[in-house]
Amino acid sequence: MIKYIDHHWAKGGVLEFDTISGTIQKTSKYEWMKAPHWGTAWKQNNRSFVLHNDKVSFIFQTKSQKWRLSPDLNLSLRRILFFRQFKIARDGKPVFSIWYIPRYFYMAFIDPAHDDEDEEDDDFFLYLLNLWNTWKNKNYSDFLSIIEENKKSQRLSGRVLPER
Repeated sequence: MIKYIDHHWAKGGVLEFDTISGTIQKTSKYEWMKAPHWGTAWKQNNRSFVLHNDKVSFIFQTKSQKWRLSPDLNLSLRRILFFRQFKIARDGKPVFSIWYIPRYFYMAFIDPAHDDEDEEDDDFFLYLLNLWNTWKNKNYSDFLSIIEENKKSQRLSGRVLPER
């Protein structure tokens, strides 16, 4: 299935995402913040990662590898000096792991106004972890309702409403 998602880390961009192969490419088919599907993409360590959803749950994907996020999964983020490790585990066993240095990591040192929200904007995996921690024990249909309300509001007013 082809999805069109707003690429939040590249303002002005909409991505065409093939959920079967995991391929991603820029498209001009939709204006930014007018894409019909919810999701976002990130490139880290020369790999592309996508967070998207369907009617059942959130899905984390890299290429054709997919993890349907469910309460039985444990998502974690470990920090060691400049490095971070994002991990997804089931029953204590890792099913996905990546070591990385967050993009724009240096901004925390030179921007006196750099805060937790800025850090989340600079680190896709921190964003994913925080989003999951917010929604994992909530009714998923509430998330879908919020997404639909945001889309209606954007169409009516042209404003962009935050998803957080």
